[in-house]
Amino acid sequence: MALTFFQSLMSVVVGVVLWACQVWNAPGAQPPAEQIWFGLLRWLPCATGFACYQVTDHFVSNTASISERVIFGNLVPVLAWSAESTFPHIFKTDREASLSAKAALFTTVCGATFFVIEDPLLAPLGVGACCFSGIVLVAYRLVQRGTLVKTVDIPVACLLAFDSLVSCTIARLLFGSADSAALKDWKLWCETPQVLLLLLLSGIGTGFGHFAVILCLQNCSATLTMVVCNIASMMCLVQGAMLFNEEESQHLMSIVGMFVNLTGGIWYATSQVGASEHVCDKGGHQEHLSTGKHGAEESAQ
Repeated sequence: MALTFFQSLMSVVVGVVLWACQVWNAPGAQPPAEQIWFGLLRWLPCATGFACYQVTDHFVSNTASISERVIFGNLVPVLAWSAESTFPHIFKTDREASLSAKAALFTTVCGATFFVIEDPLLAPLGVGACCFSGIVLVAYRLVQRGTLVKTVDIPVACLLAFDSLVSCTIARLLFGSADSAALKDWKLWCETPQVLLLLLLSGIGTGFGHFAVILCLQNCSATLTMVVCNIASMMCLVQGAMLFNEEESQHLMSIVGMFVNLTGGIWYATSQVGASEHVCDKGGHQEHLSTGKHGAEESAQ
């Protein structure tokens, strides 16, 4: 909770700085204060979901193995895809996904399975933590997507600052004795340049990462957003294997699994970009036909 509190606090700073830059660059483009407050009120469930996910994600990091995080992390987009396919009018998605997209999602799950098959390391506590965190993530991402496409029209930097403030507050309320002791050690950590640098980079990375996720959710589905996040996580595993000689990521099947997973993720992202362009072209063509028909009627009159 101490780490969650610090990262959220740094994310608030990142959000405020980005928002200030937006106001300074385009002061006339900002919505009125009343609209911002009303939008933040409607965004409150999303901010609470972000805080809950931050808490569960750190719990998973402390209790689950890499294998558990990989296999369950790649099952989460499948659940999100099922929900978005069932309720396309809520999430602004097509009802029928292409065969290519379905095959790509299946490939990511296969890659995760290959990764864990040689060194499973599945424990009840880790599996339970991953399942709970996955449920929170699916619900949180779907609520975000549904809210963004229907109601909220305020700066993303403002949403970032608000999310981080709620997360910071909840993390502080959940402080235990170990977290209080950690706060007392922060002076020592700040006096160590290497530790201070890592803490700052951790907080700044959390802020910009969440900023990028909100931008993704504004323009594409929750499923695609989570697939892209899984690509980033897999890239972190590749970097860990190369830079820190992590043994669990250097088995033959693990390497094959990482390659297959990355291939499936990039395949799915590419298929969705193509589908989005097709929908946009189709919509533009229909609008052009409608305009032409309307113009012809006016000429006849």
